[in-house]
Amino acid sequence: MTRKPLNLVEKWSALKRAANCNDRRLNATAHVVLFRLLDHQNTKTGQCNPSVARMARDIGVSRRTVNYALTQLEERGLIRRVGRVGQSNQYAVLRASETELAVQRIAGRAASGSAEAMQRIAAKKEKEKLKEKGKAAETNERHVYSVPSPTARQIAEKKVVAAIERMGSSYEDLISVPTCTLIDLFQSVAQGQLSSNKAAAEILDLLGTRQE
Repeated sequence: MTRKPLNLVEKWSALKRAANCNDRRLNATAHVVLFRLLDHQNTKTGQCNPSVARMARDIGVSRRTVNYALTQLEERGLIRRVGRVGQSNQYAVLRASETELAVQRIAGRAASGSAEAMQRIAAKKEKEKLKEKGKAAETNERHVYSVPSPTARQIAEKKVVAAIERMGSSYEDLISVPTCTLIDLFQSVAQGQLSSNKAAAEILDLLGTRQE
């Protein structure tokens, strides 16, 4: 990927836009990763392709943490990742005009994904509702849901958070996961339907931070 290199003013603009993400604030690592990407940009070809391992080593964090930072930067339209077969990613730090277009595309995809997710949830609830009606008709008894106590859910949450920390992430990462998803996972762990490690793995999958 060859593109016109960013000049010093455009680099400063990129850092300033990152600092002004007040609606979805970047964590400190994301700012450092953005600075490293700008530092690695070839001043003649515009290419920027440091490996995740290299950035993790230079910054002093895990590869998972760097990947999460890259995801944050990409979601906010500050960078674009381009995969290369058999090689590491190339990165492009976007100019202000490119950022606006990227944010619009990401917002469009997110809206589409949210609509599909809501449809799936509604279909699942309707299916469960019909299933429960069928049970009530057969037994002619009132069905009572088994809901774990708040204490059980709190214990389940602590187990999942502990598992996430063992996998190299932190409790703060859960901010990016929808609350309804977290509640469902914690409840499944509390009811013994899901292990804490499996729930943690699903959360990291949603964050896009699990190692292949």
